[in-house]
Amino acid sequence: MKQFEQQTKIGHLVYRPYWLSVTPFLQTSAFSFADVFYKYWYPEQFDREIFIVEDGGTLGIDWAFDQDTGYGRPNPKDSKSKPILIISPGLGGGSRNLYTIGLLWAARKSGFKVGTMLFRGAEDLPITSGKLSYGGAWKDCKSIIDHIDAKYVRKDGNQGRKSRMYAYGCSLGAQILGLYLRKEG
Repeated sequence: MKQFEQQTKIGHLVYRPYWLSVTPFLQTSAFSFADVFYKYWYPEQFDREIFIVEDGGTLGIDWAFDQDTGYGRPNPKDSKSKPILIISPGLGGGSRNLYTIGLLWAARKSGFKVGTMLFRGAEDLPITSGKLSYGGAWKDCKSIIDHIDAKYVRKDGNQGRKSRMYAYGCSLGAQILGLYLRKEG
């Protein structure tokens, strides 16, 4: 950590709130306004992929449409494709949160194929088992990552990769992703 601190400017960074949102109340109000504004004026479309896990639970991935190709989910037949960024959202658990959309836009602009993990009971997914999503749902995270890896990242017969996959977690999603990484190594 000491080496990281010396090699970067992180020790010199200072938080400065947006000039119209200097108080917590104004920050909350500005975020709420921006959330509604972007949902109605810049709506995102998603290609939802749903699958059932061993215990009968329903998980999903919301694939953002590419602006250049117009396609949602990656084509499994492509021999080489864009790198994949999979977002593990926070407590809201969906792909239509402002922080998820902002990350999606930045990643798509940088050439990534972007998907959002949908855990049990998230954003219109049917509840098909007695278990709901919770902070220790690392096995559901593993199921989603394994699904993407097998279908979109690995070549047929595990003969190398056709793409790379990255994951980014926000809030509760970061905790689930971190627990997955700790358990799976």
